[in-house]
Amino acid sequence: MAAINSRIRYDWAMKRLLRDKENYGILSGFLSALLKKNIIITGILESETNQLSSTDKFTRVDILAEEDAGTKFIIEVQNTYDHAYLQRMLYGASKMLVESVISGEEYETLRKVISVNILYYDFQGGNDSIYRGTTRIVGDSSGEELALTKREKELYIADNPSDLFPKFIIIALSNFDGHLRQQIDAWMYLFINDSLPKKPDMELSPEVKQAEDVVHHLLLDVAERKAHDAYLKTVREISGGNKTAHDTGKIEGRAEGLVEGEKIGIEKGLQMGKAEGLQEGEKIGIEKGKAEGLQEGEKIGKLLAAKAMLKLGISINEIAVELGLSEAEISGIE
Repeated sequence: MAAINSRIRYDWAMKRLLRDKENYGILSGFLSALLKKNIIITGILESETNQLSSTDKFTRVDILAEEDAGTKFIIEVQNTYDHAYLQRMLYGASKMLVESVISGEEYETLRKVISVNILYYDFQGGNDSIYRGTTRIVGDSSGEELALTKREKELYIADNPSDLFPKFIIIALSNFDGHLRQQIDAWMYLFINDSLPKKPDMELSPEVKQAEDVVHHLLLDVAERKAHDAYLKTVREISGGNKTAHDTGKIEGRAEGLVEGEKIGIEKGLQMGKAEGLQEGEKIGIEKGKAEGLQEGEKIGKLLAAKAMLKLGISINEIAVELGLSEAEISGIE
């Protein structure tokens, strides 16, 4: 079984990689490799489903996307074992189907739902790295699969009844042997190791190569990401101008100096914010009791750290990812 790299397993990098709203190419490339056909993602949808009643379950998926043909993709990244995970897969796909039909519309408007589940824990259900399943309607006596009529094929844009029902895919990363035989293997290798093989046995797609660059960038800490972006911006500005070698050297040196200074400033700001948060949390813990104080102190510590990061010009989105706060909580900081 493959060893799982804990850095990407417990980080937000992989989810950020696949649900980047500014670039659907990576997600399209991953799904194309997985389904072995060209998939063009046209949008990342809201990933929280609505409750139909007060007693209905409230579900949130990691990534919810739609392709040009209308097929919806539910993508879940699961880090720990859940004995009810198969039921969760079924519930999520079923609810997506129900919510995709507006009241009063015909059933023909239903579109295919594909549930892709990427499992990082030690998978015990089998020895394969990828499992695929769908609903087949088979005759008791003949054993033949039910066919669609010509009109149904034209109406549903499908070849078989199984094309109409949700499809489930499980990617068990712990069973991947690390060998690249097809394009989806390169993606699994990247998900496990954060990098692609230095000398792969096959030609890799441009999308998975781009994904490797994005993962490396996302795995940097906040200060390094900020500095990295600033440095690239400065270098691009230099490259675009008609500078002499002397001027270019001066500007590059100044850019590196500014980058390093910004990085140190951000790191100190984070340390100060965390220190203030811990101090405030300790005071509240004494006043309200150990259990309640620790919980409240941790929250206040995060808010104080967020406040310090805001003053340093770090974006609300980056702060939310780094500290585990919602964007609404950060926006409400005075």
